[in-house]
Amino acid sequence: MDMHARVGDELSRHFQRTLQKGELPIAGQALLAPGALVAERYRVGRIIGAGGTGIVYEAQHIRLNRPVALKVIRPDIVRNSSVWRRFSREARALGALHNKHVVRILDYGTLDSGLTYLVMDRLEGSDLRRLLQAEGALPPQRAVDYVIPVCSALADAHRVNIVHRDIKPEHIFLAEIRACEPTIKLLDFGVALFLDDVAQCTLIARGMGPPLYLSPEQLENPSAVDQRTDLWAVGLLLYELLAGRSPLAGLSASQTYLKIVQGPLPRIEQLCPWLPVELGAVVHRCLQIDPAQRPQGADELILALEPFCSRHAPTPAPAGQSYADGGESAALRETGRAAAQLASDAPTSGTTGTAPGGSYSDGQGSSTTRCIARAACAPCRCASSK
Repeated sequence: MDMHARVGDELSRHFQRTLQKGELPIAGQALLAPGALVAERYRVGRIIGAGGTGIVYEAQHIRLNRPVALKVIRPDIVRNSSVWRRFSREARALGALHNKHVVRILDYGTLDSGLTYLVMDRLEGSDLRRLLQAEGALPPQRAVDYVIPVCSALADAHRVNIVHRDIKPEHIFLAEIRACEPTIKLLDFGVALFLDDVAQCTLIARGMGPPLYLSPEQLENPSAVDQRTDLWAVGLLLYELLAGRSPLAGLSASQTYLKIVQGPLPRIEQLCPWLPVELGAVVHRCLQIDPAQRPQGADELILALEPFCSRHAPTPAPAGQSYADGGESAALRETGRAAAQLASDAPTSGTTGTAPGGSYSDGQGSSTTRCIARAACAPCRCASSK
């Protein structure tokens, strides 16, 4: 077992011992002042984020001169044992995964005040929610380049019986690891489900906010949740990246609930008639109410999406013509047939329309898009010559 996994396992056991003893930290002691020194090596900076379980500070490892992120449990909920367990689940999940598209846990500890903290990679960049707010709908190739790394991270999680259960744009981070090479990172395993934990499998996911990205089984039958729940959410994520809006946008909480459990969700082709028919079929398959009708694993979904990523870029469509009405290259049509098999009721013909940016692909893309593609397509089985 490497250091990464050992830290996660040790921290999870530490949390469990603390819960059993009833020694939860005291609210009010959890605030860290800028400039404070944690564990004699982490210099605390400003707050850079806050989630359902904790506050994240930027910090500096003073001995290694390395920027890190320091996460602690929020002081207003620090004595909530369910939050404490959620913090433990995140540590356990991060410690079990070794995928470059999952943020790494580097260290952990407990201060004299009883405050427990996690030390993780500090990421620079933006999450996909902010990207959507700034740009709206993305070209299909770029959207797929963002989703394939998420599937890669989920495939590794599913192999060790971890279901994320909270896939949404806010938890997908476009990290600027090195100059001009952004990399997708999957964040926040705080409500992750461990399928080998029978007791946990019977509990409904609480504290997850509005049901916008929850699957039918999460709402109706939590004990039936498995890896296919994450693929439903990936389908919603891809829908939103392609259309610039969720298929559930504008609905009340009760209407959203009914639409998820009863369906059908509006086909993405209704909003994006320029999409390749086969890509719409992949999205449609992910959003089936019956998990048996969805892709059965993240690897299967990667294979279905590969024809539409940057490494299979089609030739530019003629002016005024979309790829859905016959402007795609023969190579894309050929490789797309595998994706079309994912939906037996996929439309047999497309309609014309104007895609974001005016066409499906400009052949090369901007320098930023090309850099994203080099990082994002790493988990694909596409030919690579990095």
